Amino acid sequence: MKKLIFSDDSNWMQAHAHFTVTKSTDQGFELLATGLIDTDQNVRAVAARIIKGQLIQQIQDERKQKSLVTKKYGYRMIAKSVGTLTHVLLLPKAAVDEVLPAEESRIFLLPGEDNLAKVFLQRFASDFNLPMVPEWQEVLWETCQTLNFIHPLEVWTSDAVEQWRGLQAFERSPELTEEKACEILGDLLNTKKIHLPNGVTNAPAIADAVPTDENGKMALTDYLQVYAPHLATTIDGIAKPLHDLDDPIDPAIATMSRVPFPAQAHTAQAILKGLKEQKGVIVSSDMGTGKSIVSLAVSHALAQTSRSGFVTLLLVPGITIPKWIQAEIKKTLPQAHVTVLKDWRTLIQYWRERVQKRKKIAWNFYCYLAILPKWACRKCLP
Repeated sequence: MKKLIFSDDSNWMQAHAHFTVTKSTDQGFELLATGLIDTDQNVRAVAARIIKGQLIQQIQDERKQKSLVTKKYGYRMIAKSVGTLTHVLLLPKAAVDEVLPAEESRIFLLPGEDNLAKVFLQRFASDFNLPMVPEWQEVLWETCQTLNFIHPLEVWTSDAVEQWRGLQAFERSPELTEEKACEILGDLLNTKKIHLPNGVTNAPAIADAVPTDENGKMALTDYLQVYAPHLATTIDGIAKPLHDLDDPIDPAIATMSRVPFPAQAHTAQAILKGLKEQKGVIVSSDMGTGKSIVSLAVSHALAQTSRSGFVTLLLVPGITIPKWIQAEIKKTLPQAHVTVLKDWRTLIQYWRERVQKRKKIAWNFYCYLAILPKWACRKCLP
């Protein structure tokens, strides 16, 4: 095995590597992936330095040394105990992440006897939103190699770890864009090197098209990739979306102190259209995608059309109230008046004045945000 070593004026640490994947760049040899196996302290220390983007020395013996450049935060780490040792895999995000930045090259790592053309087709279809037709895989793989869109990477493996001996690694050029991918498929179809599946006008039933594995489970991902165009056409005919990305966005959204990103603005506009059709809309997404600013954008746009003032009621845990007021509302809508309804008495008072007496809010409080405890009963709200 080779050793990967990090050293500076105050540190020296090493771990044994059983494989490395590298490529030559203007800055030197870049370490794309590696497998480390050593004591837990050693492998985690070296892995941490690699993830931080620090220079690593690769040593086979005293006479053969190579400096390796690492990409800061460009890896995914997998650790597993093996007896008294720890095995760590550092894989490039470009190999495992589903979505990559436009300028990023896709990396393919294939241990063992995996079918290169099949794996390439799967990534080709998912990255470029194209159908996955198994019959295309060999032709597509050979065509992209001929056009110099596929480049082999330098791989070294140790005989000591059998399952990684046959590791293969390739890089897909960032010049192979979605537009170019469609052009390649078009040329292959025109020259009859590949063909569209015969007789497929509608997606078949899942049970008829997807075989089950030894555990009786179906690989639905393959089904969705193969029949994606047919499914999309069917869904579009059944449920036409209220909002399209080509539709205009309410101009009020652009007047906020913090302007949403385009995707967030379109989401807010879709909600506005949905509220015209029904009483409520549910917005569900991952943490950090901008649900808060989308909600504020909707409130702001609705407030502009209200003649008697506007009320937004937020039911949130008490611990998040300061963050909502300072980091979200005040930074986004500094003109908005914020009131915290701290107990049920304040809630009842609000209900009597706003609902029973129909008290109007002065026009200058065009967006009145009342933050309630999460136990508040929605039946009390207008």
